[in-house]
Amino acid sequence: MNRPGPLFLLLFVLATTNARTQFVSSMATDFSVQRNFANQQRYWSIGQTIRGEWHMDALNSGYAWFCYYNRGKFTNNLTAAAKDPATTPSAIEYRNRGAISFSQLSFGWKRYIAGNAFAEEGVNVYGLAGFGLLFGKVLNNHNTGIDTALYEVPVLSGRSKFNRLTLDLGLGVEAPVGGDLFIYGECKSYVPVSTFPNRYLLNDKYTPFPALLTIGVRVLFQ
Repeated sequence: MNRPGPLFLLLFVLATTNARTQFVSSMATDFSVQRNFANQQRYWSIGQTIRGEWHMDALNSGYAWFCYYNRGKFTNNLTAAAKDPATTPSAIEYRNRGAISFSQLSFGWKRYIAGNAFAEEGVNVYGLAGFGLLFGKVLNNHNTGIDTALYEVPVLSGRSKFNRLTLDLGLGVEAPVGGDLFIYGECKSYVPVSTFPNRYLLNDKYTPFPALLTIGVRVLFQ
């Protein structure tokens, strides 16, 4: 997995902010399973999220989270076409084995639909909405060497990095389990709202386009 460098900064900010402001705060962490639905680059991977929450009132909270995921692997059967009709062979069939990983920093709003952030019993339901910065890495390995001076390849071999702006949406349920501890589950998605051409991504328009299922714990600091 990517190293969670900003994770420690997030923990420090959460701990110090609560002492200096009137907001009650929480810290949450979860385990995530990710399915990327981007065309031609579908994969599974696992990851972790660390989230700080600042409760403006019982129903509304601001949040900041940092998440990271291990490499998700996929395979494509591709064709490299000759640039010059006189080149022999005119096309080369090959297989690309790819892998994508990413980390993300997101800021947004958490709104309780049922229950509230301080509930001592029952089940809470909430929505999440925010914007994020996604930092991705891609690795491609071709099973045969191809001279890119002679052939046009759909995707390049090697490593590259890419960034995305994302719209982050989620729906969660949680329940208190005693004291100031809550367990929760969420379904989320990070929807790319920006795209930049990258020759190492076979489909760079909506990559990644993940759906995530998470289970985690939240600790309330009052």
